[in-house]
This record gives sequence, C-alpha cells and structure tokens, in this order.
Amino acid sequence: MQVAVGAANRAPDRFPSPDQLDPGRNAGGDLAFGHGIHRCVGAPPARPEAELALRAILTRFPHIRLAVPPERPARSTATGT
Repeated sequence: MQVAVGAANRAPDRFPSPDQLDPGRNAGGDLAFGHGIHRCVGAPPARPEAELALRAILTRFPHIRLAVPPERPARSTATGT
C-alpha cells in the first residue's frame, strides 16, 4: 500500500492555499480514514499491512535505530493506539 500524504487536506473550500505546503495548517476535525458511511475502503487492511511492513523492516534491520530523538508533534490528526 502507498499512502499519498500529499493528497490530504487540500480542499480549496477549506484551505485558502491548498497547494502550498503548510505543516502548521490547522486541519482540525479531519480524519485520515474518514468515519461512518464515508469510511475509507482501504482502512481495514491498512493496519495489518502497516504492521506487516514494520515487522519486515525490523526483522531485516535488527539494529536499526532513530538517527535523532523522536519529537512529539504539537498537534497530530493521526492518532490511535
């Protein structure tokens, strides 16, 4: 699967400059996979697919480490457990 992050939050009726990169853009209320009747059809296989990919990376590169300490974003629209 490929996630097209560049396609998110580009609605011209919601954002004055939808094609301009703005990491600080307030996209409050947007959910990546949608919700209810408008839920993304790719949502159910996305989680196990991501888990499979991450496990494969960690198996292939057992000594992989972050190059820099992780930073928690001020606000994230992608949350979960």
